[in-house]
Amino acid sequence: MRVALAILLGTGVLILMLHELEASFIYFPQRQYDARPGDFGLAAEALSLESSGGVTLKGWWIHGAGRKALLFFHGNAGNISHRLERVRILVESLGLDVFLVDYRGYGESSGKPNEEGLYADGEAISRAAAERGFPPDRIVLFGESLGARSRSRRHCGIHASR
Repeated sequence: MRVALAILLGTGVLILMLHELEASFIYFPQRQYDARPGDFGLAAEALSLESSGGVTLKGWWIHGAGRKALLFFHGNAGNISHRLERVRILVESLGLDVFLVDYRGYGESSGKPNEEGLYADGEAISRAAAERGFPPDRIVLFGESLGARSRSRRHCGIHASR
């Protein structure tokens, strides 16, 4: 009986430890920015968005031609400053406005990354684009790695037009 109880207790402790460590195997945020939009000749406005749980998301609205907006959902490592070269190419070649915002726990955004939070952050970024004059039919979604999941239409509140 004692052996079974010890095994059960040990298993429970192991499961709790793995649950707490799970995020460290998935998310690799970097807090400090290595560059800013101006370093790449990009015109940008700072964004501060409210997401669920009182989390504040930080990022940039990078101005292009103003016809279409791209919501850029980055991967699981680094932060938005590491995507500026790609954003420069998108703005210069396609004229897209780009909403480049860090998830909770990345860059200057508050909170800790988690799956449900990423979906809420995607919705907050989508709302920000809509509030700035971009209806769903003028929004392009782009996700890399982890961002491909958080950018899904179902979770961002953007519905495909028919």
